[in-house]
Amino acid sequence: MVNNKSYLKEIKEKYSFCLYHNDSWRRSIRDYLEYVEEKNTEATIQISIFNPENILETIAFYNATGEDKYLPKFSLVVDNQHDNEIEIFEDCLFADNVRDCGLSEIVEEFFDGDPSKIFFKSHCHEIYEINSKILQRLGLMYGCNYKKIVNYDIAEELREPSVRSESIYEGNRPFNIEFDNWLDKNPEFTESVKNVFQKCLIGSQLANDHLGYTLNIKIGNECNVYGPPVAEAILNVFEKKKFNGRCEYFAVDGIIFGMVDRYLVGIELKTTENKVPPFSWWRDFTKKVDQELNRIEPALEIDHTHSKPCDIKLFRLRYLPRGIVQFVQGMPVAVLDADEFEVDSHFIAYVHDKQRLKIQQ
Repeated sequence: MVNNKSYLKEIKEKYSFCLYHNDSWRRSIRDYLEYVEEKNTEATIQISIFNPENILETIAFYNATGEDKYLPKFSLVVDNQHDNEIEIFEDCLFADNVRDCGLSEIVEEFFDGDPSKIFFKSHCHEIYEINSKILQRLGLMYGCNYKKIVNYDIAEELREPSVRSESIYEGNRPFNIEFDNWLDKNPEFTESVKNVFQKCLIGSQLANDHLGYTLNIKIGNECNVYGPPVAEAILNVFEKKKFNGRCEYFAVDGIIFGMVDRYLVGIELKTTENKVPPFSWWRDFTKKVDQELNRIEPALEIDHTHSKPCDIKLFRLRYLPRGIVQFVQGMPVAVLDADEFEVDSHFIAYVHDKQRLKIQQ
């Protein structure tokens, strides 16, 4: 209820957290809540906010799917049933003009010329701090619409509403271009953003005739647990080699193939250049994993003779799938098909550990 001061205080505390870097909406919602509070009615309030603060991700996903669930949005609904009146404050994303700005310029200015850093900065939450500057560079901004409904009829509509005490009136900031129209007027830019996300983040499955790599790991008699240290070692090496691309991870106990003291890990990789790593890359990778295992669990050792390239088809037929992860600069930034592997995958468990550690840093 509007006249419930503790309830209003709770709302104010909660909305400000999710709008920390969105000054426009944070100030607007503050003003609208004060306006409602001034009226001191018995109306009820409903507020919902989706604030991704990543306009490039918004453009990519919205352009690829056409689904507005990817758009930043908020709504504040004040329902005064006593007067049969509803007031609705709603978000909008609009442009003040169409600026001639290519994705390459955005990448150069904000991501050191490297598109993969879009995802790295997103993973580290650094994107939130520069999102408003990217919006400004593109000519985009956050706005708001207001609608009053009395007795089920629209009584008033305002764009960019401003409030003073209990009064509300239309602001003086024009809405030149709606977001949909802005996308239509910038097809080259929006398509470039979508392509970067598809290439660097979404990725695509490798064909069965591509080569992956099998790590043949010897298990010492004194080693009782081998899945977790192997996953940890492999993720550490991905970070050291600053791998960019998609990884599909498979594992199986060697007993399946008649090898009692072995643990087999199948890895298939595709870089952001849509390539499979060369043999020399794999040999260096295997050597470094062996070094990491010696540090983490000395009872585990790579069998270099029997660690070798292998058809991906074998992994998919005989091994257990343990996770699909996207990496940027060696750090896991996205778990694909996460629900399938959340419960019992050591690999995915350590991916989440890596993500939490990076965020804490």
